[in-house]
Amino acid sequence: MSPDGQTMYLTLRWLNGAVKINTTTKKISDWIPLSHTNKFPSDGKASHGIGLSPDGKNLYITSQVLNSVTIVDVATNSIISEIPVGKDPNWVDFTQDGKYAIVSNTASGDVSVILIETKKVIATIKVGKSPKRFAVGNNILN
Repeated sequence: MSPDGQTMYLTLRWLNGAVKINTTTKKISDWIPLSHTNKFPSDGKASHGIGLSPDGKNLYITSQVLNSVTIVDVATNSIISEIPVGKDPNWVDFTQDGKYAIVSNTASGDVSVILIETKKVIATIKVGKSPKRFAVGNNILN
């Protein structure tokens, strides 16, 4: 959900992207396509977990097919970066200070820590079998 509550973002399993939903009209207002892939998403989702950066400017979308996170500028719907992460990325959340995005990687049993400023994975942390949805607590990386 956008900070102003006017736009909701949603991934659809076979869409390979996301839709923007205007919360006032309750209608899809736009589609954000991700990079094309020749892989068929039989064992995963081309677009799956989704998270809006704390400043509301960038959408982070996990791809279980590409084992990556795509960052999209929501003002232009343009792809800013595609970041390789662990196997079968599932969910994404952000530290409260907005400095890091954390991605759970279900098949590799770890989380990837992305430094938002550089758009690069700065750490991979083993967390156990099949991490999926989660929420980042306060001071997690201090």
